[in-house]
Amino acid sequence: MANFDGNDNDREAYGAHLRYYLLPLGGYVNVAPIVGYRHVEAVDYRESGVQVGFQVKVIPSRGGGADFAYTQSWVSPTEDDSVMITQLEFGYGLTERLRLATDVEWQFAPGATDSRLGIGMEWML
Repeated sequence: MANFDGNDNDREAYGAHLRYYLLPLGGYVNVAPIVGYRHVEAVDYRESGVQVGFQVKVIPSRGGGADFAYTQSWVSPTEDDSVMITQLEFGYGLTERLRLATDVEWQFAPGATDSRLGIGMEWML
């Protein structure tokens, strides 16, 4: 994993979360609350705990080939040193089961910020 300042070894993040889309699938817009666990660590901060937030997904193409998602979440939101995470994701379905995606993420901790760019391939079962 590399971040925008070019230093590859100063960031660690892992976790798992659940999303439940509130609107019927197949529409142009959907919203999902997020709950899970996340650990984030950088040079200036370290936080682990409950992750809560929401995602807004926009699907501009009728067939669902392309999508855009905005995600806002907080790690340990009730603590003084909570971390806010903002993520923008753009995806395109290459086939019915293969999707190419890119995302930009910003982490805001008390007195420190961090950012990253990711590119991924998803295979859907």
